[in-house]
Amino acid sequence: MELHPEKTRLIEFGPSAAERRKKRGQGKPETFNFLGFTHMCGTSQKAGYFVVKRKTIGKRMAFREAQRKQSLARWCAIFWSSAFIFVTIGTRASFLCMSCESHP
Repeated sequence: MELHPEKTRLIEFGPSAAERRKKRGQGKPETFNFLGFTHMCGTSQKAGYFVVKRKTIGKRMAFREAQRKQSLARWCAIFWSSAFIFVTIGTRASFLCMSCESHP
């Protein structure tokens, strides 16, 4: 088994990475993408301990936002159709919530 040279790299990551990089004037520690999340160094809010923070990869968020916009456009087309006029407000609200659900 071989490692792909373009996809494999060593990064400075961990509890003391931020301090070492700050001393060298390099800024914040690097981030990396793994299993659908962007992983980054951080500290806990209460005690200031090192924690690994995770955030959804930006490409996935953009994809979900595009899906949400399509769903909302489809919902608006249905909402203003004559067949939807006789549906109760509760049903309309649940339909809108269901079509707008997404990862924050």
